[in-house]
Amino acid sequence: MVPYRNALVQPPINRFWYSLYRYVLKFFWFFKGELHSEIQTYPKFFEKKSEALLKWYYDETYALSEKFKKDFPQITYINVTLEELNTIEGFTRIIDIFNLREICDLEKIKPIIGKAKNLKREFNKKQ
Repeated sequence: MVPYRNALVQPPINRFWYSLYRYVLKFFWFFKGELHSEIQTYPKFFEKKSEALLKWYYDETYALSEKFKKDFPQITYINVTLEELNTIEGFTRIIDIFNLREICDLEKIKPIIGKAKNLKREFNKKQ
């Protein structure tokens, strides 16, 4: 999520401040002994900056998708939610729209659709 010069949506911080904040944060982790740790502490300031960057990234992604649709109107676009992708019906709808049913083996895909895999939860179990 590094801010870039040609962003459609104005980033909350520019690349210079982003780089400076990254160095300050690494310096902070170094003094706390967390530089190479799997779990690192984020001061409130950096949490707020991270949240602002996440919001910007979200907005920028949607702005880019709208620009892409405008620049390439001949391409088929599908609005789909994550919940729809986690159902066999939602997945087959996409396959049907792109006429991929002949090359897609639904029997192999059915066992993995809708199965949650939460790596964060698995990481916490190891602790």
